[in-house]
Amino acid sequence: LKALDINMKSDNQNKSSIPENYLLVGKTYASMGNEEEAGRMFEKGLNFAMKEYETHAPRIAALYDEMGKLFCEQGRYEDAIICHEKGLGIRNKLFGPDHLETANSYENIGYIYIYLGREKDSFENLQRCLTIREKELPKNDPAIGQVHKALGEAHHTFGRPNDALVSYTIALDILSKGLGEEHSE
Repeated sequence: LKALDINMKSDNQNKSSIPENYLLVGKTYASMGNEEEAGRMFEKGLNFAMKEYETHAPRIAALYDEMGKLFCEQGRYEDAIICHEKGLGIRNKLFGPDHLETANSYENIGYIYIYLGREKDSFENLQRCLTIREKELPKNDPAIGQVHKALGEAHHTFGRPNDALVSYTIALDILSKGLGEEHSE
């Protein structure tokens, strides 16, 4: 944190790394189980980024994502959705609605809707993510397998075990080809 304070007080070009540094410090606190301090770091990074950069900068989207993940881990799903939707809005402005970066936001949002029990919203976002990734990535890319895994979780959660089995099988096939059968995923 001392390095962050020094960086903030200096007039050099390193100011662009300040939000990322807050993000890294926040992620570290989160991995240590200190969610309160992690949230404080994400907020500081977000506030700094919003003062220094355009409101649609990629740094801000990344900070919203991390805050959304933290809120999700805390069971604050509505707050998580708000953060991920803000990140999605920024990415749509920056990259357009069919970019891989926006696909990541759709996947995050789809997962949270599973936790909230909002079936239609979950499938809508996960399917949107899958469509983008299938268009932009090789057919056996692990990112496509991850979406099939998420779809399997959604089908399972919403009481469709046969559909879950199909999605999980596709995910397993893609992930074992893309990552190798010994990989932890």
